Amino acid sequence: MAEPGRKRNWGFVRDRLRRLGVPYVFGVLVLIPVALYPAYLASGGDPSLTDYWQHYVALPFLPNGQLWFLWQLLA
Repeated sequence: MAEPGRKRNWGFVRDRLRRLGVPYVFGVLVLIPVALYPAYLASGGDPSLTDYWQHYVALPFLPNGQLWFLWQLLA
């Protein structure tokens, strides 16, 4: 029987994914591409968004910037 006020295993995992996983995915899919676009333009890249997106998805890694800390907490 679980102690009062304590979450069970799946409740803890679900809440952790909601609190840390959702912001991490949003940051990697939305914030990081937006933040890297000015650096792409400064390096002499074509200013079109489609060309930027093609270069972004061709990277051999998924840039996560400062969001690595959320990933560590999630893991």
